[in-house]
Amino acid sequence: GIGVGGLGSDCYVLASEFIGPSWQSRTGNAQAAIFAVGGTLLAPVALCMPGWRSLALVSALPAAAYVPVFLLGVAESPRWLLAQGRADEAARVLLRVGVVNGATAQGTPPPKLATSGGGGGGGGAGAPTSGRDEAAGELRCGAVGRLCSTAALRRRTGVMVLCWFAASFSYYGLSLNAGNLEGSLHANFALSVAVEIPADLLAGWLCDRVGRKITLAAAFGAAGALCLSCAVLPASLTAGAAMLGKFAISAAFAIVFVYTAELFPTPLRNVGMGVSSSAARIGGMAAPSVILLADLLGARAPNVVFGSAGAVACCGVLLLPETKGRPMPETVADCDDARGRSSRRRNSMSTRKLRVAPLSESDGDAPVDEGAPVVWSPASESTDGHTHGVK
Repeated sequence: GIGVGGLGSDCYVLASEFIGPSWQSRTGNAQAAIFAVGGTLLAPVALCMPGWRSLALVSALPAAAYVPVFLLGVAESPRWLLAQGRADEAARVLLRVGVVNGATAQGTPPPKLATSGGGGGGGGAGAPTSGRDEAAGELRCGAVGRLCSTAALRRRTGVMVLCWFAASFSYYGLSLNAGNLEGSLHANFALSVAVEIPADLLAGWLCDRVGRKITLAAAFGAAGALCLSCAVLPASLTAGAAMLGKFAISAAFAIVFVYTAELFPTPLRNVGMGVSSSAARIGGMAAPSVILLADLLGARAPNVVFGSAGAVACCGVLLLPETKGRPMPETVADCDDARGRSSRRRNSMSTRKLRVAPLSESDGDAPVDEGAPVVWSPASESTDGHTHGVK
């Protein structure tokens, strides 16, 4: 359980930092759909297992088999490497990206990355950047404390904690509540998970067309309304409303992964995802207790509680900025909502563009040619959705 809690958010952050903004939603929600496929397959596997210990062992085997694949075949995030001042390693990763996507010829030597402008002129690959300064700031005052360092970050952190708690609380609650519905437990569980697949795909499509903020608010609102309606609907319609509520909350759970990664700056992105995911674990732990209300107040009571959580989260989302089509923030300053609305595209990385400097024995601190081609920066991510490699 501890491993799964961290695995999901870490894998998503790593994947998102290799992907351009126009593909963030589709790839993020595709990951959620794959999760739902695994959940659907769990029901027939459970039927074949003699007990929960055997089921737990079989469920852990795919994750164990993936460890060597992950260690040997997955590169470190170039965004994180640059934030740590490890520009040479980032250059090698970007060269691999360029070779894979066809932007760079095989055998091209790794470029030398440098920062230009801002903070006192150009510097070599090892020159301090604002991202590196922020990484050092995390060590001084604690990464979690940095999430509360500005009003914008406090608002984003607070709302995301609420959203992740509500999503997990309602998601796992509705999944566990399948046992209180009429029919086979295994069939009801498989159906409740299967509805997540179209929900995740629809969420990805809507995020690209409408935006993250409105889609997430609508998903939480729909889940809340459908679950609350179980209090007044006839018993014959309660199961259908609960399944539709599971459809909506599944879409919300998929979107919060995408939205959270786009709200936090690179030095704090993994921390922000971790804190939010921790809130989700708390929600997941609280959900089984609510299921017990069915014995005290009737089968409708749990759905009312889960619906109330979704309604509160819907209101919280309205306090956040839209991130659709915007570069992922690189520094805490990029999270200033007022700047983000009007000038993030123009200013967020204008003082820290990454450029190619010829590999030579010259001093790495020599000024960088402003006419040199841009290798990579969040501001250079094109609308085709790909992180372009070395050109």
